[in-house]
Amino acid sequence: MAADFRGAFRGAVGALLWVAGTALVAPLAGGVPLVGVAQFVIEASPGAVSTTAIEALGEGAQPALVAGLGIGALAAGAALGAYWSRVPGSLRRPAVLVPVALAGTAAAVATVAGPLPGLLAATLFGALPLVVYGLALGGAVSPGAPGADDDRRPFLGSLGAAVLGLVGVGAVSGARTVLFPGASGGEDGETEPLPALDGEDAQAAKEAGTTDGAGAGATVTATPEVSRSERDGQVTLSTAETDAEFGFGFEGMPRPVTPLGSHYVVDKTIDDPEIDDENWSLSVGGAAGDTYELTFEDLLDHPESTSQVVTMVCISNQVGGDLISTGRWRGVPLRALVEQAVPDGEVVDVVTKSADGYTEALPWSYVRDHPEVLVAYGLNGRTLSTEHGAPARLLVPGRYGMRSTKWLTDIELSTADHVAYWEERGWDEEAVVNTLSYIRAVQRRGGRVAVGGVAYAGFRGVDRVEVSLDGGDTWVDADLEEPPGEFAWHRWRAVVERAPGEMSIRTRATDGTGEVQTKIPSQPHPAGSTGWHRKTVDL
Repeated sequence: MAADFRGAFRGAVGALLWVAGTALVAPLAGGVPLVGVAQFVIEASPGAVSTTAIEALGEGAQPALVAGLGIGALAAGAALGAYWSRVPGSLRRPAVLVPVALAGTAAAVATVAGPLPGLLAATLFGALPLVVYGLALGGAVSPGAPGADDDRRPFLGSLGAAVLGLVGVGAVSGARTVLFPGASGGEDGETEPLPALDGEDAQAAKEAGTTDGAGAGATVTATPEVSRSERDGQVTLSTAETDAEFGFGFEGMPRPVTPLGSHYVVDKTIDDPEIDDENWSLSVGGAAGDTYELTFEDLLDHPESTSQVVTMVCISNQVGGDLISTGRWRGVPLRALVEQAVPDGEVVDVVTKSADGYTEALPWSYVRDHPEVLVAYGLNGRTLSTEHGAPARLLVPGRYGMRSTKWLTDIELSTADHVAYWEERGWDEEAVVNTLSYIRAVQRRGGRVAVGGVAYAGFRGVDRVEVSLDGGDTWVDADLEEPPGEFAWHRWRAVVERAPGEMSIRTRATDGTGEVQTKIPSQPHPAGSTGWHRKTVDL
């Protein structure tokens, strides 16, 4: 029993070293097996499984999957180590090929860069277990003398050699990344400033969040000194020692346009594809008379380039969640790019394809009537970063973010109805944003309390926001700030006289068609969450 325990410990250590080693050689091999296998599981899982994971864990679903696979690798290593002493000496050499074969398979799944990197990855990831397990098991790959596994000195010496070896591999991998940075796809987040279009400079300054008044053209007011501030979920509670009037930018309120580093990011892909924009091109074709390709420079210099402020919401966002942001996007109308290809009269869908295998589709009739649908290449005055879909992505205002394909490689005109990635998994095909109103800040100034937040209803617009401080028994109208763009959220705030104590806050919006936001709560699947945002505070 003691021998089995020691073997299990050594096997787990070997697996841990293998996991560490694969991460170290990732820049050389083009991927990490655990991440690649996790991505394979995501792609292969039935829609019900994916949906359950998203609803249960939200943004934590992908990290939990990778962590689970890591724990599984350690468990497999421990099991191998526990039974190693029972394997006849003559079978130990072929037995060690089992983890090697598994590692090679993981490498093949992990690597998507091409056959040569895949072969390199399989070699590296396959050789690592052979060396690591052999060392971690204390030289037990070869038949040893009876009792050799019980000696700690060979294990400790082998463990030290394995660690030093991995440090050496890491140094080689790091040196290659430093000397040849382009080989690993460039660094995530590298962006370039975009020149402003005519008239944009003043507008961009206005949207930077520096004003704190009651709407467009308001004067700047000083930020009052806050004596108390705390965060409760997505809501900031604060107290300010001032008699100044409330603007829309008091403590905790989001800016009209979300700063670049704060814009939410959600993908089905765990390891984002890093694409060199100098070697990238966008193919526009399918059922068209004049198929063509665009380079990144062609997009930047396109005569129909335009900018627009758009609020994006993830369809998996819970009521009051943080998967909502507003950005100033730059791009070319999708309609213009499709029309240049001279679409066939039978075209039904415009299918957008991603470098990570993701697909989405919009009816050609919709694209033709909505010039605000962009092939975007810029966000907040800079070219897109990898996490936001560089070099180019789709941007579909008024729809949930799942419709806005990242890392575009192809625009295909199809004469048949295309079933998209998330549609296959049971999510709503239209993905029209539901009317929402979220609480973001509550501040007390003496006997007055301001409740503020954001409201959005896509193309329908927001006509009214109401706030209740007594659980919905009575309501007051909030003031609406002019939105920073036609397709963007409104900031709102309601100021009331209120004695200190507990408040049961509710908020609801009415869209531009007169429809009041539904009180009935629902989960994000299949068509986005609904219900009033509620918060109980003591201020």
